[in-house]
Amino acid sequence: MVYKFNPCSYVVLMEDAGFVFDTSYITTTALLHKKVPLVLDWAIRNQTCKDAIRAGTSYACVSGNSECINSTNDSGYWCKCSSGYQGNPYLIGGCQDINECVAINPCAKLV
Repeated sequence: MVYKFNPCSYVVLMEDAGFVFDTSYITTTALLHKKVPLVLDWAIRNQTCKDAIRAGTSYACVSGNSECINSTNDSGYWCKCSSGYQGNPYLIGGCQDINECVAINPCAKLV
């Protein structure tokens, strides 16, 4: 139990192959500003897109400008904003139109 010698708690979200834990890391801040690879892969696991849309009230892609994507690595689905929109597809009105004329394109100098 970490609390006995340190009341602070930490959590690290990262790709499991990106780091090998050593108990000495518990008592040091040497790794505090290090960067590690992160992979968040999740889905709503109880239904497919087709089943969720049919069920209605449990369908999570509630933004009018969102799409439902069936999970490829297991059962379930996830939501994304449609092309030309950005934001949170899990909120009503969460996907907002992108004004492509105003947006700064960081890759423009590469073309």
